[in-house]
Amino acid sequence: MSFGFLVFILLASIVGAVVRYYYQKYIGSKLEMFKLENINAQTNLEVVSDTLRKMICTYAWTKEGESDVCHFDYQGAHFSIELTDNDPFTQLSLYYIHLVSLEDINVVRAVCNKYSSTKNPFKVVYSVNQEHHGAAIHIICSLLLNEVNAHELLTKVMAQMFEMRRLVVAEIESEIQKARSVDCADYEVATVEWGGELELLHELEIDRQPAVFSHHEAAAHPVITPRALLATMFGITDSHIDSLSAWTNDETHIHMGEDDDIANFPLSALLIADGKFVHSWVGVELTYHDGSGDGVSHNLGIHLHSEMTTPSVLYYRVTLTLMPVFVPPVASPVLLPKPGDCHTFVAGYELVPTKQQTDAINYQWHEAREKFKSGGESQLTATQRVLANCEQPDLAQYIYLGRQRYLERRFFDALSPLGAAYERYAARYDQMGADERRSYYEVCYLLGSCYYHLRRFEIAHFYLFQTLSINNVIYTMQYVNCMVSMGNCDALRFIDSSLANLKRSMDMGSLNSNCLNFYYFLQRRKVEFLLNAHRVDEAEQLLHTMLDGNPNSDFAIERLAEIQKEKEKL
Repeated sequence: MSFGFLVFILLASIVGAVVRYYYQKYIGSKLEMFKLENINAQTNLEVVSDTLRKMICTYAWTKEGESDVCHFDYQGAHFSIELTDNDPFTQLSLYYIHLVSLEDINVVRAVCNKYSSTKNPFKVVYSVNQEHHGAAIHIICSLLLNEVNAHELLTKVMAQMFEMRRLVVAEIESEIQKARSVDCADYEVATVEWGGELELLHELEIDRQPAVFSHHEAAAHPVITPRALLATMFGITDSHIDSLSAWTNDETHIHMGEDDDIANFPLSALLIADGKFVHSWVGVELTYHDGSGDGVSHNLGIHLHSEMTTPSVLYYRVTLTLMPVFVPPVASPVLLPKPGDCHTFVAGYELVPTKQQTDAINYQWHEAREKFKSGGESQLTATQRVLANCEQPDLAQYIYLGRQRYLERRFFDALSPLGAAYERYAARYDQMGADERRSYYEVCYLLGSCYYHLRRFEIAHFYLFQTLSINNVIYTMQYVNCMVSMGNCDALRFIDSSLANLKRSMDMGSLNSNCLNFYYFLQRRKVEFLLNAHRVDEAEQLLHTMLDGNPNSDFAIERLAEIQKEKEKL
């Protein structure tokens, strides 16, 4: 090793030591303040005080409970910064951006919930102001400050709070006007129910896969049985079940033969006992013959998997697979079910006693009836209005359970109560008044929608067709969805006729926002019908008309891209 190389090594070591020393002295010590364990209420207090002095703000510190709170004014607005021991974050608040009458507190709650449930770092909260009998609106934000970023960060965030104040106040005032126009006391509930139905309709447009739905069974009245699954999910109503074999994750084996009542056996009993999961999963093989007389044995695979436990419900997933079968030469394949059919949904085993559920619904029914009789119809939500039109408590039970389960996407579970309500209404349709008939059409809509989500389109069409006579936009949208998914030859005629009528109203300037949204919805549905019918050229022509200045432009671009990809494959 040469003498020059040794000198180089020695000089490099000296330079490295010097750099390390000055790094630790001037930079390393600065980096220490960025560590969360080194940030506390005292360090934050010093940083905030120093920053506010630099910003020429008058401020005052007070002790409020276990927190140190700094109050200061900035550009004519009152702010506070709250510091808490063992918390490195500071909470910046902009107080009293708006004051709203307590009569509109439901709107305030809805807007606050909207902003607080987003990824936006700013949260909108409210407090009741007894002196002015109103709800005061505030904006809060959590910040991580240090002496390097505090001035820039505080200035930037407070400027953003001013802009957010403008947006929130404008939205609250706009929503108050809407709430008063819909004549409903609980605007938040009404908005959620309406929004939930619109969301379900939108999902039907974009969902091209079998629906995932949820089915609940009451502990005292289990309904998830092999017979119910075959009839509802596959349309097999005439069957003889030969055997049921089950195996669990802990290698427990169960077998049931012809002597057992397999058709009505509650499948949840394989997974749940004494109100709790006893297995993680259960696999089931069901062997049956249908009523066609072809002599072919069919197999249905059922998989039950525990998912979640709550104080009131045990949730588990059910997956069904209709196995392909060997077709003997003498058998007619026309009589065989479609092989490879698969469905999956989340089911729930309810732990709440049936009487407790019934008492709760009866209370809501009585309350809705009393408000309705005393002239307080405007104080009722959509669900309560339906309940108020029910003369008998059992009918109110059916409708309430069916509607709530539908809104919760528990489509299979909703069929039983809604079906019972439909039978009651249909038997006395000619004797019903206007209010009862509105409830009847609501039941038809809900039943049809449930069957639609379960992909039983023919049954869905039967119920939805009955709702057309009252010209309800939501009901009609669901009817169009059903016809398009069925490939019904009348779908295109119905859509074109509706589009022509709406276009005339649009040209006259007499189309409201709901009808305008319906117009664009029909355009999208027409495209899907044409594509499903392999009328690609017509679909492309319509899509091109939707590109310029049309709310459907994003939809059109997406579909045109898909068409182009398919053409390239060919």
